[in-house]
Amino acid sequence: MDNKTLIFLTDGFPYGKGETFVENEIKFLSERFSEIVIITFSKKDQLRLIPKKIKVLSYEKGKPHFNLLFFFQFDFIKEFFSNLISNPFKNKIAIKSWLQAQRIKTFILKQGFPKNSIFYSYWLDDKAIALSLLKEKHPNMVYISRAHGWDVYQDRHQYSYLPFREFLGKKLDKILAISSNGLKELEKQGIKNTLISRLGVIQNEKISFEVEGKTFKIVSIASIIPLKRILLLAEAFLLINNTDIEWHHFGDGNQKKELLKIMENDTRFHFHGHLDNSAIKTWLLENNHNTLLVNTSTTEGIPVSMMEAMSFGTPCIGTNVGGVSEIIEDGVNGFLLSPNPTLQEIVEVIVKYQVLPIKEKKIFRQNAYNTWQEKYNAKTNYTKFIQSILNL
Repeated sequence: MDNKTLIFLTDGFPYGKGETFVENEIKFLSERFSEIVIITFSKKDQLRLIPKKIKVLSYEKGKPHFNLLFFFQFDFIKEFFSNLISNPFKNKIAIKSWLQAQRIKTFILKQGFPKNSIFYSYWLDDKAIALSLLKEKHPNMVYISRAHGWDVYQDRHQYSYLPFREFLGKKLDKILAISSNGLKELEKQGIKNTLISRLGVIQNEKISFEVEGKTFKIVSIASIIPLKRILLLAEAFLLINNTDIEWHHFGDGNQKKELLKIMENDTRFHFHGHLDNSAIKTWLLENNHNTLLVNTSTTEGIPVSMMEAMSFGTPCIGTNVGGVSEIIEDGVNGFLLSPNPTLQEIVEVIVKYQVLPIKEKKIFRQNAYNTWQEKYNAKTNYTKFIQSILNL
C-alpha cells in the first residue's frame, strides 16, 4: 500500500443509485491508497457498501455566491472574450461553471488535506475546473480527471460548448479518456495531456459458451429517457412476430409510463425496473446462454452494461456512436447499428443473430468474453490506472 491520500470527487457515489460503475474501481483504489476521501456532490441518500477506510464528505450544490474577485483571473477573462467573439450566449454557461468551480475549490480548501494528496475528479466538468483552480494555489500535488462521454463531446451541449477546455488541459496533470474516440475528441479541443484509461468490470464466474434454451432473450440496461431511445426499441420489438423471444429491461426513467403503455399487451416483455448492479449481474450469469444485449442510445462513451454483458459471454448490439465501435466488432462479438437506426434496421439485426446456427452463436459468445478479458477486465485496467497516477 502506498502512503498517499486520494481525494475522489464524484457526482453522487456512494449515495443513491447513480455511478454504479464506480463500485468496481473503488475496490482497487482502497487497496493502494492509505486514505481515501470521497467528496460527493449530491444530497445524502442511501449509502452503498464501500470499504470501511473510506471517508465521505457530502457537498450540496447550490447557487454559487457571486464574488467579483473570482473573475479577475487571466483564464476566465480569456474565455469570456473568446465567447464574445464566437457566441456571447456561451458566457452564461461559463460564468455559472466558473462560480461553481470556485465554490467547490473553497470547500476543498476548508478540509485541509495532506501535502501528498492526489486529487481525482471522476468527470471532466465543474469539479475538474475546481481542481485546476486548486492547482494554482497548491501546485505540488497531483490533479487528474477522467473523461467519459457527455463531458467530452461538445456537440451534445447547448451551443456545442463545454467551458474552459484549454484551462483544463493546461492545469490538470493528466486527463484520462475512457475510449480512443474520446481521446481524439479531446485532442481536437486542444487538450494534449491525455491518456487512454479504460473502465472495467469484475467477473469471477466460469463461463460456458454453450447455447441453451428454446427461448431467445434480448436485454436492455438503461434509463428510460429520450437519450437512450428505449421507446424506439419497444416499437421495434413489437414488429418481431415470434413467440420464442423475450425482452427484459432493467432501468427506470421519465418515459417509464410510455414504455409500459406500449408493451402492456405483450407478454414477452419483462420489466425489472431499477435493480442494483449485483442483481443485474446475477441475471446476466443465469441467463447468458441464448441472450443478446441491445443498446439504442443516441450518444455513448463506452457503455459499462456492454462490458458486464460481454464478461458473461453475451454478444451486444449498439448504435455506432462515441466509443461503441471500440467494444463491438461488427459481425464478431455483436453488431453495430447506424447512429440513427430505423425500426426495421433494429428488427433485422436482432433477428439476424437469433437465427444464427448454434455453432456460430458459440463463436460470438467466445469472442464477446475475449473482448472483456482483453480490454475491459477491471483487475487489469484499474491496476494499470492506479500505477499511472501514482507515477505522476
